[in-house]
Amino acid sequence: MAAAPQTVIILFLIAITAFHQTHSKPNGFSLKIIPRDSPESPLYPGNLTTLERIERLIKFSQARADYVELTSSPNATTLYHPDNIRLTLLRDNFFYIVQVGVGTPMTKVFLLLDTGGGLIWMQCQPCLNCYPAKKSHVRFEGIQHISQASLQSPFLSR
Repeated sequence: MAAAPQTVIILFLIAITAFHQTHSKPNGFSLKIIPRDSPESPLYPGNLTTLERIERLIKFSQARADYVELTSSPNATTLYHPDNIRLTLLRDNFFYIVQVGVGTPMTKVFLLLDTGGGLIWMQCQPCLNCYPAKKSHVRFEGIQHISQASLQSPFLSR
């Protein structure tokens, strides 16, 4: 009979956990991964032939192989020291677009996701050297759950 109180406690904890999970609300983050050649992608090139798509995939694969070779070289740690990083945008080298909901209230933005690299970025205001965007850039004023430390990065173009 000594096991009965333990069973009740375990069942109570399970019930509380299940109730919390079914009634919790998102608190500042959502994620949807979209392949770059998907019709849902803002970079979708809808007018390509099958041959052109295959040629693009070959080009992406070669770019990935070059990147892996560079980052696995013996001096890769000195090449990628934070003081030596210079961010450039090569739109053709990304495999996925990610639609992310950031902050509270949720603001949805598209990110370029390079699954083999360490950088994921989005444009935000203020931005001096931005690429053209169909939608306005994210404004961080009034959005909670965003680390302001990232806005102080020396790599931002201000």
